[in-house]
Amino acid sequence: MTNENGYKLEYRSGTAWNEKNKSWYLECRECGEMTRVGGEKVSSVLCHKCVSRSLSEFDNPKPKDYDND
Repeated sequence: MTNENGYKLEYRSGTAWNEKNKSWYLECRECGEMTRVGGEKVSSVLCHKCVSRSLSEFDNPKPKDYDND
């Protein structure tokens, strides 16, 4: 099933040792990895890997190329 924004949405059992009950999983908007969410009304989500990558880019920005004309 897909949600109103077109992301894949599933109600299924988890794969981790602490995910015994069924839960809602939504596709990450950046990489497509299925991520556990709080309910079916969530419109979009970023997985922990994409959030971590975004924060590392924020902490260590790439140097900008400036024209010294």
